[in-house]
Amino acid sequence: MPVFSLVCLAFCLSTSARGLNSKIIGIYLPIWLFVAVGYEHSIANMFTVQMGMLLGVNLSIINYILNVSIPVTLGNILGEGIFVGFIYWYLYLAKKSFNLNKLKLTNLLTYRRS
Repeated sequence: MPVFSLVCLAFCLSTSARGLNSKIIGIYLPIWLFVAVGYEHSIANMFTVQMGMLLGVNLSIINYILNVSIPVTLGNILGEGIFVGFIYWYLYLAKKSFNLNKLKLTNLLTYRRS
């Protein structure tokens, strides 16, 4: 799953960088590695597969959706949303979001009633 985390890593590096040069390098390096290795991304495939269809590749739309679009999109959701998102949530927000010692069932019940 490190394949799909490169795009999310580029986003996180660019948003966490302060200077313009750092933002450009933070975007460029993970995307460069992604393209150099030849990984697939659902948004990139939306262009390249349709361009291939226009140029005469023997691929039907149903074949594209079932064999390319759905698996790559599910991989993107798992790779970027769950794995990278969970790691960043755990590193930066988990301690601020949940304090299990202060959490009581009675507080939750009274909060839902109001």
